[in-house]
Amino acid sequence: MALPKYIDEYKPFTMQERSDFYDMMTPHWSNQMAKQYNKDMGEEMLERYAKQEAQYNPKPVDAINPAHYKGIVPGYEYFDIMDYMLEGWEGAEAHALGNGLKYLMRLNKKDNNVQELGKAIWYLNRLKEYLEQGGYREYRKATTKRAISK
Repeated sequence: MALPKYIDEYKPFTMQERSDFYDMMTPHWSNQMAKQYNKDMGEEMLERYAKQEAQYNPKPVDAINPAHYKGIVPGYEYFDIMDYMLEGWEGAEAHALGNGLKYLMRLNKKDNNVQELGKAIWYLNRLKEYLEQGGYREYRKATTKRAISK
């Protein structure tokens, strides 16, 4: 029994011919499969999938402008507020005041409120100590003397 003519004349595809064939067929096939798959899933499954996708692939956090620094004073950037509030302060005193203010501005926006208040109080108490000693330099002299005398 002779083989059909087309099998007798069979020649393997070249790599280019195979690539051209797959390029031609793949978009049509994948689009048809996606349409059928989505139709079979139904709305409930699509919603569940969207929730899972959001849970496991959250939107990237903007490390430069995080949400807990936005909307403090509508229309103003966080740094604009800090520049205004820290005008006239310098060095460690400005740092202590700035951090105290930062944690107060983040209330209800980032971490636990008790934790944020604790951080603010720590920085503001440090600023208070600086001012009671006559400024940061005097504070450092007094605390250094205390540490050496122990």
